[in-house]
Amino acid sequence: MIPTFLHRWYAALLGYGWRPCPLCGREFGGHQWKDRGSKVSHIPDGPVAFKAICPECTCAGRGREGDPWADSDGSVHEPTYYSEREAHEVGEHSFCGDDCEAGAALTRKRFAAAVQRGMLDSDGAHLYLSTGCLHNDHAYCQGVTGAAGAKQPACCKFCQAPCICACHKEQA
Repeated sequence: MIPTFLHRWYAALLGYGWRPCPLCGREFGGHQWKDRGSKVSHIPDGPVAFKAICPECTCAGRGREGDPWADSDGSVHEPTYYSEREAHEVGEHSFCGDDCEAGAALTRKRFAAAVQRGMLDSDGAHLYLSTGCLHNDHAYCQGVTGAAGAKQPACCKFCQAPCICACHKEQA
């Protein structure tokens, strides 16, 4: 874990904000503000605005989207919940995984859909296609430098799955 004083220094150096979390009061920098997996990093602040929350509150699942709202087509969207337990108690099992039967069934359904869409193979391995290869820029995919700096060529930055494009068959 990086000490707070280094985060404060980094935020000041690069012009990020520094503020207390509205939920717990712990100070954090704007560079630390991001969703963590499926956990939301903000809380509502009026009908259309929101406030950022600290990484610890985000990881604890305390973020929230807001009250239910309807789209112009009439479909209603529900908010996310403060904790996995609270979501489970109201019948939302997206975060349960195998901890309950409904969550396990949802996980199996999502896995089957991912296999069907070609995102995973039948063993659950990620089938990765580089955006560079998708746009016929194979040199970018195979390069060691990307738009955001250094990168590992021809593989997923999250799980290191190799790019499945035919241009890489020659390398194997």
